[in-house]
Parts: sequence; structure tokens; C-alpha cells
Amino acid sequence: MNWPKSFRAGWMKIEVRNYEKAEGAEWDKFGHFAPQTQRIFFDDGHSVDRQANTIIHEVLHALWTTGIPSHWDNAIRNLSENDAQEFLVSALGDALTMALRDNPDFWRTLIDALADTTPKKVK
Repeated sequence: MNWPKSFRAGWMKIEVRNYEKAEGAEWDKFGHFAPQTQRIFFDDGHSVDRQANTIIHEVLHALWTTGIPSHWDNAIRNLSENDAQEFLVSALGDALTMALRDNPDFWRTLIDALADTTPKKVK
């Protein structure tokens, strides 16, 4: 699959790329967001659906990193379950709205890949 090469999350321009086995050898994961290098890595050895799911998962990590101040993590722990859920959904809703607006081609590629129900072979 020819995934977009970058994504904008708030102030960060994030590179999106598959990781080489040497790069990801220590990872027991489908993907990884590295905020220090502003990169999302994913393993392209999986189905297109798994790759899309992994990229979306890592994009959410990126949106969380750029949209939620770190000191709020502690504040969430002191909230009731309903209040914490509302806080998290509101924060991610705001971040997703911005991400959808700023990256329409990125999302179209993911939607098109997921809409095609024909099983795809991995390279």
C-alpha cells in the first residue's frame, strides 16, 4: 500500500514510514510513534487493514502528545470515570477535528484502503 509519507498533528509535521527490521528489531509491536524524532513507524508486513489500524493508533498517540499537556495526565487520575471519559473524548475530538481538517488526503487514503474489502496480499 502506498501510504502518505507525512501527517500534521498540531505544530508537528510527522513522518510516516515502515520500519526496517533492523530499526524495529527490539519492538514487539505493529507500530510506534517516536515524538523525539517526529516519526510514526509501522510494519508493512501485515494486512492493509492491520497497517491502517496501526497508523491510526499511532496518529492518536501523536495527537495526544501534541494536544494534551503532560500535567493533565495526573489530573485525569483524580476524576470520576464519567468525567475522565468526557475529558478524554473532548480532547481527542478536538485533536481529530484539527487533524481531519489539516490532512484530508491522508485520511482519504486510509478510508479508501479500509473501504476496499478485497483481501490484499502483502508484498
